[in-house]
Amino acid sequence: MFFSNSSKFISAASVSLLALLSITPSLKSQEIETAPPTCPNNPTDFGSVGGFCILTPEQYGVKIFEMGLCTSNPITSSGIVKNSCYTSLENTNPAITDFAKGNSFILISQKEIKERPKTANYTHAYIVISPEFQLKFTYKVNNINYYSNGTNSSAFSPTNNATTIGPAKSFIESLNDFGDPEDGFSDSAKAEVSGGVITAVLTDSNLKRSTSAAQTTRLVGVFVPSKPISITDKTKGLEVKFVVTNQGGGAESCAGGGRDEEERREGPPEGLDQVCRFGSGPFSAIFSPF
Repeated sequence: MFFSNSSKFISAASVSLLALLSITPSLKSQEIETAPPTCPNNPTDFGSVGGFCILTPEQYGVKIFEMGLCTSNPITSSGIVKNSCYTSLENTNPAITDFAKGNSFILISQKEIKERPKTANYTHAYIVISPEFQLKFTYKVNNINYYSNGTNSSAFSPTNNATTIGPAKSFIESLNDFGDPEDGFSDSAKAEVSGGVITAVLTDSNLKRSTSAAQTTRLVGVFVPSKPISITDKTKGLEVKFVVTNQGGGAESCAGGGRDEEERREGPPEGLDQVCRFGSGPFSAIFSPF
């Protein structure tokens, strides 16, 4: 993005992205979780990864409503408060941007951004996106290719959507809940990612915290980089590289995911060598002032 009245962003969706949200079965509200294992190349089964692993999607489409930088944490108990933030992109009707393509693209703010950010060290970066992800996957297990079959799914009500009949088809996954059946709905999650820590908060269109999956219309990711993003009077712009490689999606075996050590000792369950479900995974961002 250039800091001028043109309000243009340059985002290079290449090899790595700001791990915004770790969307995995093991992620719990406000507990910092390490990322699940990366999917191995053509494994015999999912035994070595506990039934679930993260992989690179063929398509990772998102709608970006807003992006910006903050000098303090914008997350509060009620939602997102941007008093310490500079908004660099603001859209009311965003188009889908595919982070998986690996191409450079320009995002133009639908609302004119008239001012450049103040000289400061920005400790937080935020992005407001739709909770609906457009995804597509292919993954080989035991020499058999599995493809996403086009069936939509959601975190609140996950659906099996893998098939051995290609080609892969796009589907929509709604990330509208970070909870689980035992604990119920959760509106937030936190994950340690490459270059920092990311917190995801589910909100309504006014960025107030959601109280249910049905109420969720926005997903806000707040990234705390290991080093603050320094903006000076000489800074002309900020390049943002979104990364989904080896983290933007997930594959789950037909035996389920999250198998612990004791379950593994009991032997491989039926379906451990088959893919039943694909879903979204974390993305991250790398910020480079210029």
